[in-house]
Amino acid sequence: MQYFLCLLFFIISLLSGAQTKVDTKELYNLYKVSDSIYRCEQPDSKGFEELEKLGIQSSLNLRFYH
Repeated sequence: MQYFLCLLFFIISLLSGAQTKVDTKELYNLYKVSDSIYRCEQPDSKGFEELEKLGIQSSLNLRFYH
């Protein structure tokens, strides 16, 4: 299942073309991939607060380790 999600995310990234960098105080690697999909590094608690302020309600972790 995780491989499928990784592949799906990769395909969406390719099809969406250019990604727009979103400037935030807490997240240094936040990009808008489409109107409803963003990507970024693993957020800490302040990063999750920043995502909430942007209206992002769900987060998907694609890491294979804890």
